[in-house]
Amino acid sequence: MNSASTGFVTIAALPTVCAGALPELVRSFIETYPGIRVQFSDVIAERVREAVLKREVDFGIGTLHACDADLRATPLFQDRLVVFAPSGHPLSLKHTITLREASTYGLILPRRESSVREAVEAIAHRERLLLDIRYETNFMPTALAFVRANLGIAILPETAAGAETSAFLRIPLNNRFSNRRIELLQRRDATLSPAAESLVRHLLHKFYVRKHDGHGAGSDSRTKRLKPSSRNAINPFESMNCTHASGRCYSRVRCTKMHVPEAV
Repeated sequence: MNSASTGFVTIAALPTVCAGALPELVRSFIETYPGIRVQFSDVIAERVREAVLKREVDFGIGTLHACDADLRATPLFQDRLVVFAPSGHPLSLKHTITLREASTYGLILPRRESSVREAVEAIAHRERLLLDIRYETNFMPTALAFVRANLGIAILPETAAGAETSAFLRIPLNNRFSNRRIELLQRRDATLSPAAESLVRHLLHKFYVRKHDGHGAGSDSRTKRLKPSSRNAINPFESMNCTHASGRCYSRVRCTKMHVPEAV
């Protein structure tokens, strides 16, 4: 049997990705490759990067930190941060909200290891704003439970509540930095196994199709997607810097070879 059709692949991914599109995409993959077993862990952004760097997983899906020089990243989609407030909250008439306005109501935020917290604190730093953080949580469902109990308002990815739309108000942050870029992360010096390589190509293809078919990466179709004209919205199947005899490489450096996407 072809080595790309059997094997074991491990992934570390953000909780919102694991609760969104990833299970469906993994299911479609194992239907095509039933001999490949896939295991994924839902962990915070820092832990995704750490797991990839320590070779604990084959690759990760998360956010790239500026100091992660040993990681190679391929953009997948953008996830918009919004304010979650309980129904009937005074913010119910707002269509957008600034972080300064939101902070006056007492914030519920993930802990500092989270990419969401990093994004919120980066906005606060640019606006020279001291945040009024009322509660910190390890998990997004906990933050949403606190919101439901009217203990404050939370800033989380738009997809955090999944299909539970009626219990919360979702108010977009009025800031151009309020989007997280979610990327596929690999070690620069690592070579994927044939099974992991097959899964990477499958995910890149499916995420690319979802973006251009108008589907979000999570369960909420309103999640902002990368524009095709953006530098960040590269087609992962355009010609790339090829170092593999098979012509499969995921570097963002262009070369003269053209790689054709596999519809898997």
